[in-house]
Amino acid sequence: MGLDPTRSVEFSFVGLLPRKVGAEIAAWAGVDRGAAVGSVGAEERRRLAATLHRLELPVDGLGPMQQAEVASGGVSTDELSSKSMESRLVPGCSWPARCST
Repeated sequence: MGLDPTRSVEFSFVGLLPRKVGAEIAAWAGVDRGAAVGSVGAEERRRLAATLHRLELPVDGLGPMQQAEVASGGVSTDELSSKSMESRLVPGCSWPARCST
């Protein structure tokens, strides 16, 4: 599934980051947050990527359990060896770890 080219830069990060963070990333990169992603040029994409690459989100504490969020996604444990945590689909790739293909 591809990204809707008419979606704004600000909203293109929704699902990965909160909307307000997406707006700040666009501002830090010098990209119009309201611009359609399909109209963003190569130089603007490079600046967005560089800004994301440098982004640090320090954790300064924990909130109450009533405000806890649940993340979806991840790796199915059925796809991992219970002894080594190695992927059965990508040999040499272990979790938690970074995997490159």
